Amino acid sequence: MSELGRVRVHLVGGVAAHQVAERLESRPDLEVICHRTLEEAAAVIDLTQAVVLVVDVDSLEQWPGAIMEKVAPLSPHLPVVLVMSAPYDLEVAARHGPNMIAVQRDLLAGGGLPDLLRGEVARRRLRIGRPATDER
Repeated sequence: MSELGRVRVHLVGGVAAHQVAERLESRPDLEVICHRTLEEAAAVIDLTQAVVLVVDVDSLEQWPGAIMEKVAPLSPHLPVVLVMSAPYDLEVAARHGPNMIAVQRDLLAGGGLPDLLRGEVARRRLRIGRPATDER
């Protein structure tokens, strides 16, 4: 296991989000928890854990800006990764929150999402002063 321990990934979305979950669940360093709505996820997220919120924007069938506004309050506390099929202005996501990242769905095809998630958790821990070797 890596120095970060197991990362809890809260994944929000419909059928497409479950396809993302299937790809992530094969990784022993990730624990994937699926939610249908942002509200459901927000109610159970434990910020004391190594946690990332992944939102499958396309499957929620809402305007991306509205979704970003909903997750913005969580963004100062944990990394928020917005997965989309269409290209999106990454600067727009960054303006909605300090830890908000927009990525294209094709990142999944290359298998890069798990590494991105773990990298975001490591950066968060460094920002809040916990060493990256903390196993919590």
